[in-house]
Amino acid sequence: MQELLALQALDTEADQLRHRLATLPERAEVDAAKLVEAQAADSLAKIDEQRHALGREVKRFQDETASITSHMEEVEATLYGGTVRSPKELTDLQSELNSLKRHRRDVEDQELDVMEQLEPLDAEAAKVQATADAGAEQRAAAAARLAAASEVLEGELAGLSERRAEVAATLDASLLATYEQLRQQFGGVAIAQLSGGRCSGCHLSLPAVELDTIKRAPADAQVTCPECGRLLAR
Repeated sequence: MQELLALQALDTEADQLRHRLATLPERAEVDAAKLVEAQAADSLAKIDEQRHALGREVKRFQDETASITSHMEEVEATLYGGTVRSPKELTDLQSELNSLKRHRRDVEDQELDVMEQLEPLDAEAAKVQATADAGAEQRAAAAARLAAASEVLEGELAGLSERRAEVAATLDASLLATYEQLRQQFGGVAIAQLSGGRCSGCHLSLPAVELDTIKRAPADAQVTCPECGRLLAR
């Protein structure tokens, strides 16, 4: 059973290394940086949507201004072309032209208002983009640190795997199968040391009768803890 205890020690050490590998602080740093990038991307998408909506408004006002200007040119051509002689018609044309000018100024003012709304959005987009860029840099740096730390632990795991294979090769196949089954059943710890009448797996003292039975069992016999069911090394 001492060989099995050695195997258990290697497996426990490997389990601890895998836990360290899964919980490396650099992994959390990478995730935090990714979250910053994701939040920035979401903010940028919303800002971009607002900018496009305002851009459509600007285009609509520009098109309306162009249409008014074209109409004004037609009225001016008629007004100053010399083809209209009636004072009333000339007065009406001048009034229409003045009305069109006022309308165009109103539209241009509305366009300017919308364009002024774009300025803070552009500034906010630049600010958010800077945050996204910083997040990307932090993620890359954390990922590099994570890769380096992972490489060290994975190297240690590889070494343990080789040593485990060597120890496992010395064990009886049926005993090894029982051990593997118990490892799954008991969260990784399949064999415990019996010391002072106490199982190191469940930390319970064995009843005197059970303890006596275990002590009288042959040295090569597989014995289990009557309390938890783990294999016992005597």
